[in-house]
Amino acid sequence: MNSGETEADAARNFALVSKQLHDSMRIPVVKYLDGETGFNSFERVLNFQTGALKNMVLTNYRLILTPYAQSTYACTMNRPISIPYLLIDKISKPTLWKGERRKLFSIALILKDFRTFRFGIPAKAGRHHELHQSLVDKASQPMTGIFALNHFSASMHQTLLDGWSLYCAQSEMRRMRACPETGWRRTDLNMNYRVCRTYPAVLYVPATIDDETLLACAEFRYSSRIPVLSYRHRVNGAVICRSSQPRRGVTQGRSGPDEKILRTVAGKATLKILDCRPKINAVMNTFVKGGSETGSAYNFLDLEFLGIENIHAVRESKRRLVELCSDPTQLSSDRFLTALESTKWLLHLHTVLRGAVQATSAVMHGHAVLVHCTEGWDRTPQVVSLAMIMLDPVYRTFEGFCVLIEKEWCSMGHRFATRSGHFTDEASQRSPVFTQFLDGVYQIMRQHPTAFNFTPALLLALQKHVFSGRFGTFLSDCEQDRLKAGLPLTTHSVWTHLHQRFERFTNPAYQPYSGHLVVDPSQASLALWRPMYSGISHTQGATAGPPSVFDVTRAILDRAEAAELRLKKMETLFDQHVTALEQQLHEHGIAPLPWAPLTPAPPSPPQRALAAMPASPATFATASSASGEAAPPHLLVSRMETILSTPKCRMSLPRGVVPPVLPGLDRSDVAQGVRRRSRSVVTLPHHVIPEERPEPPPPVRPDPPPPLQEIPREAQTKAQTQQGQAPVPPSPGHEAEASAPSPASPVCEAPQPSESSPDALLGAAKAQDDASGPPPSSPPAEAPSQASPLALLPASVPNEHDGQVLSPGILFPTSLHAQPVGGESRSAP
Repeated sequence: MNSGETEADAARNFALVSKQLHDSMRIPVVKYLDGETGFNSFERVLNFQTGALKNMVLTNYRLILTPYAQSTYACTMNRPISIPYLLIDKISKPTLWKGERRKLFSIALILKDFRTFRFGIPAKAGRHHELHQSLVDKASQPMTGIFALNHFSASMHQTLLDGWSLYCAQSEMRRMRACPETGWRRTDLNMNYRVCRTYPAVLYVPATIDDETLLACAEFRYSSRIPVLSYRHRVNGAVICRSSQPRRGVTQGRSGPDEKILRTVAGKATLKILDCRPKINAVMNTFVKGGSETGSAYNFLDLEFLGIENIHAVRESKRRLVELCSDPTQLSSDRFLTALESTKWLLHLHTVLRGAVQATSAVMHGHAVLVHCTEGWDRTPQVVSLAMIMLDPVYRTFEGFCVLIEKEWCSMGHRFATRSGHFTDEASQRSPVFTQFLDGVYQIMRQHPTAFNFTPALLLALQKHVFSGRFGTFLSDCEQDRLKAGLPLTTHSVWTHLHQRFERFTNPAYQPYSGHLVVDPSQASLALWRPMYSGISHTQGATAGPPSVFDVTRAILDRAEAAELRLKKMETLFDQHVTALEQQLHEHGIAPLPWAPLTPAPPSPPQRALAAMPASPATFATASSASGEAAPPHLLVSRMETILSTPKCRMSLPRGVVPPVLPGLDRSDVAQGVRRRSRSVVTLPHHVIPEERPEPPPPVRPDPPPPLQEIPREAQTKAQTQQGQAPVPPSPGHEAEASAPSPASPVCEAPQPSESSPDALLGAAKAQDDASGPPPSSPPAEAPSQASPLALLPASVPNEHDGQVLSPGILFPTSLHAQPVGGESRSAP
């Protein structure tokens, strides 16, 4: 509020802000993308998964369902649902459904990621045929009619990052130190894709291998995918290469150039070949001119089969998994784990992670690794990419992870369009290979949540945009197809889009770690990633399953930031109200009270005494006379007695420590303070004293036992003589006792302390108290001849009978004073 505004204006503005905040909690309106236009709409569409009514809008890019009641607050079942046309696989014909109150025509959408979305349109409207035909036309459009091609905008390229130029093979290999000095060179043999159409134009091969040898080796490998470099360890120089299977056939053919390349890659170490297929599959491939590196011709290498199933087994496994996660009755069933095991999804994931762990272990031991499967573009990038994530911390960052996918998946020829079902009717070639890789990354992130600077939300975004058709990154099968279709010039890159929203994927718990990650690939350490496989109604803007550590941390930071903003607004509003009140007081001739800074309250007398109390008893006497005035002994005792007997002082002492016993204080009071402190301990700073609490009523004490009668010296001598013992001659101290008429005096007494010691002062104060009439049950204290710094330190409660303390630590004598001269403690009989 400005200085000219009134309090009513401020209240009106506050109500406006509150309404805006209230409206922000409502479901946001779905905004159209650049170039997106709607051409048809339908009302009161029933979502069979949630039972909520929706408004359906058909655009030139997607199908959008928004809540029918705009005042409905945001929740999982009422969030907007968006289904791109490229994601739709099949559309069922309208079927009449009769409910209790209405008749609907039901239409089911079967999506390419095996999810199903079923909705109903009112039969009274008679528009079910129109809706069905519109969906069929949009879902069956060719590549030339997709949204990414027809609605390209050059404005997105004016950003800090151009996704199409994110990955550069030369820069990446230079970072790995792959150069001729380390045994690797760049070859332009595949510049026009004349050797291998599924490989990129730039390849890195051993430096001692010429192009003629590479051409001869290409004839021996499936699809001409020769062994090329994927990763080189910067420390030990171990490498990971990839290729396709050799063309050995039933006759077990050989190739000299191929063996030469493998020997060069191995170097002086053993070459470890990881064949991703099960062994039986590799043997069966020999009948179609395939096979593996077995026999005496490859005795310089170590071959191991990983047992990863083919694309058909993985496709069937995910289909069953999606059906399981989309059925609410199955999720709440007691046999959910049994049904999850029957899908075999975690088993397939376990074999992939195990292969990546084996590749990582071989590289860390300095061995070269060659990974291949049948063609080298499905299971091979899974193992190689996961191993590179475990080995190199660069690939655990946002930009490094994007480079990894662009390098090992897009440019190396993973068939994104074919495996996703884009622009093809070959359903047998579809398989969630890339989804399985993302799930493997998620499992590593679960075991190392602080090693990645991005969250699983980035993986979900990548899975979404593989089928969205909004970007050209995943619309081709290889680099040659991408360039031939002109995708870098006519479509956006998904990396540009994700880079603009990097803050949404930032991991707040990220801690850079330069070493390799140790991953447990066993099935017991794996978990189901429900947000990836839940139904369509549960994944649009919501997270299914328990929140992860990334979600919790991000939610805490978001709420803290929102609370800080609200606090600033409240402070501003408060200042405005104060200004308005001051102006009103000034108009009425009333001067407002001046603002005074908050000052701490003056310290209480016990606080001042504690602050002035010296650290040791030896300095206590000197500190009392630092100003030149010698404090009398009885004043010292009275001052310490006042300080140490207060409940505040007792509560401010450390755990298990009580004030020392002074003359005039009963030991039962101290023991009662220890018992009270053991029940409720509050640790406060030394300058903070808690509020006083009412003391409990004093306990009922039993009557003290009668004092012990002293045995005359003559009776003791006579008894010792009768028992055959030599009588002990009396000491000078005892002779003094015999002459003193004190019936309650003890049997033995310590030597007198020096006059300048604190114990002497306390003894003098005690003598004055005795002269004024001390209680008969309080025995005189023993006094040493030398002062000890432990005499006045807070100690545990001593035992009156044997001179021991109740708690372990420093052993104190029975009384307050130090041990007598001679170093041995003495106790009363």
